[in-house]
Amino acid sequence: MRAQLGAFYTRTTPPDFREAAKWAQKAAQGGSPLGDYLLGWLYEHGKGVTKDGSLDMQWYTEGANAGEPPSSGRDRLHDTERLGRQHAHPRRRVDPS
Repeated sequence: MRAQLGAFYTRTTPPDFREAAKWAQKAAQGGSPLGDYLLGWLYEHGKGVTKDGSLDMQWYTEGANAGEPPSSGRDRLHDTERLGRQHAHPRRRVDPS
């Protein structure tokens, strides 16, 4: 419920990202994978919290470890970006010639 409340505040007009961060933090501390993901997203984008590349990764990893599918994708994307690898769009074919 706390994670959904946090997500709700990201969709209000105007969005209240500080309130979203407050509820996402409570949800994450309560063991919510969705709260982990939302907190990672907020840190990644600097919405309601100070933008922080290590904290976003920490919360995405927590969410991925707890089985939150969007967190798993963001977690892998961050790993790829941090290692400086380029990855092709999954639907785009790369011509080897």
